[in-house]
Amino acid sequence: MTRAQRGRPVGASGEETRQRIVVVTMRCVAENGYSRTTIREIARAANITSGSLYHYFPNKSELLDAAVEDIERIAVPRLRAAAAGSGGVVERIAAVLDEASRLMREHPHLAAFDRAVRAESDEHPGRGRPEYPGLKALRDTVAEIIGDARAR
Repeated sequence: MTRAQRGRPVGASGEETRQRIVVVTMRCVAENGYSRTTIREIARAANITSGSLYHYFPNKSELLDAAVEDIERIAVPRLRAAAAGSGGVVERIAAVLDEASRLMREHPHLAAFDRAVRAESDEHPGRGRPEYPGLKALRDTVAEIIGDARAR
């Protein structure tokens, strides 16, 4: 039996490989928690070597930061666009919640990743991310809608 070669797939760009590593990191942290997730496990799931993974990210903390930034990059613009719709407060909040639901369906590990990161935040105070940005983006967007309504 021939063993599959690990590394960047033929034809894959560095950015595609980096993105695959980030997505796999979210899934592994969602399933196992931050503390129990290892670089070796992430590399194996991403079908690359640990050495290749270190080419993209110097440590597990940087991987988690990249995953969080990826969520911000995806979620914040979509939630804000939903909030910018016409209608009253209730309609705009409903639109934001609908969009959040779509995000969760498109990215099924987001909620579990959120729980895992928040559950371990007290154990890793040096991480410097006391508040998960996906949840913060949702809360801030709803607060902006309410603030707009109060200002009128």
